[in-house]
Amino acid sequence: MKRYLAALAGALCLLPVLLMLEFPAGKSPAADSAAFPYQAQDRIDINSAGAAELGLLPGIGPKRAAAIVAYRTQNGPFQTAEELDEVEGISPRMVQELAPYVTVG
Repeated sequence: MKRYLAALAGALCLLPVLLMLEFPAGKSPAADSAAFPYQAQDRIDINSAGAAELGLLPGIGPKRAAAIVAYRTQNGPFQTAEELDEVEGISPRMVQELAPYVTVG
């Protein structure tokens, strides 16, 4: 029984290390760009995309997608992708992470 508990305790000590190897720098699978179903050349036009399509962007779910559409409706089309940081819930860091996936057309 003692050997079993010692092995279990050792395995539990390694768990954080294994998780860090799997998801470095605090990234989760949901934020991984591999979850984005488009290729780099298939950028989403943030001026014409609906909430459903915007919600496919990494880090953007239904709530932020709706906020983008609402901002666009109130303020007109985006002139640059950087303007996304004016949308509630979207930080400048998120704008940088979204840059490869969005365009303004």
